[in-house]
Amino acid sequence: MSAPRNETIHLALGEHERRQDGELEIHELTLRVPPELRWFRGHFPDNPVLPAVVQLQEVLRLTASIWPELIAPRRITNGKFRRPIHPADSLRLRLERAGEAGTVRFTYSRGSETCSSGVFEFVPPEGSRGE
Repeated sequence: MSAPRNETIHLALGEHERRQDGELEIHELTLRVPPELRWFRGHFPDNPVLPAVVQLQEVLRLTASIWPELIAPRRITNGKFRRPIHPADSLRLRLERAGEAGTVRFTYSRGSETCSSGVFEFVPPEGSRGE
């Protein structure tokens, strides 16, 4: 079943900064959590919280737009969901990848506090060394 055309299903992307720190490629994205995001319905009525699965889905969506070769996640490690994310929150998502590695570290933060973090490991693209 698909979402109605006017239904908001993604976080709103703002600025996107890219920088290199040695072999580490870092992308920092500003995101706004639309209050009308469909994922808040029923999760939870008196205290809406962005589900962890949606946070992970957004990491995968944005990772694929930055590194198109990383399309098949194998697993997530070190996943930590420390602080709830609420409607209208302003977030910073940091994505880090070392060289051609098949792993991406992510961190969602709100101001100086970390909301969630983890590392996605991806299936190596065909023909790669498979790090």
